[in-house]
Amino acid sequence: MEKFSPSKIDFIEECVLRYLKHNNTHKHQGKKTFNKDTFLGIVIHAVIEDFINSPYKITKFEERWDSILTKNLKDFEELNNLEIIKYHVPYYVVKKQQTKKLLHKLKLKNPKAEFTISGSIVFGKSDLVEQPKFQKKVKITDFKTGPIWDVRDGYCIKIKNKFATQLKTYALVYWEKGFKPENIVCVLHGLSKDELVQFTFTEKEYKEHKSFLCDLKYKIADCTTNNNEFSLATPTSMACKYCDFIYSCVPFHKTLLAKPSEFESMQLINSKNSAFDDQFLKIEIQKNENKTTIQKIPNIVYHQIKESVNDNHAVLLSNLYNIINSETKNWTRFTHFKIINWNNH
Repeated sequence: MEKFSPSKIDFIEECVLRYLKHNNTHKHQGKKTFNKDTFLGIVIHAVIEDFINSPYKITKFEERWDSILTKNLKDFEELNNLEIIKYHVPYYVVKKQQTKKLLHKLKLKNPKAEFTISGSIVFGKSDLVEQPKFQKKVKITDFKTGPIWDVRDGYCIKIKNKFATQLKTYALVYWEKGFKPENIVCVLHGLSKDELVQFTFTEKEYKEHKSFLCDLKYKIADCTTNNNEFSLATPTSMACKYCDFIYSCVPFHKTLLAKPSEFESMQLINSKNSAFDDQFLKIEIQKNENKTTIQKIPNIVYHQIKESVNDNHAVLLSNLYNIINSETKNWTRFTHFKIINWNNH
């Protein structure tokens, strides 16, 4: 890893090993998987970039929006109906109108959209950078299509840490170039509610952040060189839930066996911790005094899992449905199972 992408810092902090495996897996991946929760954000960022780089009258917004939407849909072979997408993607109409409203009132000073920012350990593209000519002042804006605040008891407490960290990483590059902290202005613009938050970081915060990134880079390089990548894993329910590496991640398997209650949608079954109920097609998993029941398992799948466990294999279940306030998990059509090579553990 040569440099960090500001948009990936939070992802890296959750689990460094997941980040490395994700990068290696997706670097050469051609086909994209459609994600209805993130697709609209990609389109909106492209629409904003298009407007800033080639300003047009707001009356042409619909035409430009549809053109960019259609262009981005071409990456997904399974989608060919534009009207279905408009109703399938959450908050499509609202966020589209909010984007139009933003562009209509946007007034910028020497703007650069999707501007490449590169420093000693940072490389990425910021949504918007405004830098007056011949001045060591800069404004870095990041657009978000979802909530930007951490909320407690109905009150906005603080900006989400991952967004603040992303902007601080972009801003770090300008601090390294000699810009004074008070002249590096960070802006977080939440489109869903048209929220605008402006802030700066201190000299101390920049020093600490650079030290953190340098230490992280050294740790990754050292573990990779010494073939000790598993030490970079920090398994948690949030980090592992959508990780493609879970079936071969030894630290995750060990943590799941030791603390199964911390992983709501996943369970690891072996001959020591499980009991099979052939009458009701249920599996009971025992850990100390706690018992978890997996139910509603299809007949064929149930016997496949039982046969694998009887042959002394471990079986990993993912995407289970956790019934709130109970020790029961339901098998659903989204649930997967896979035999784990326990000899590597």
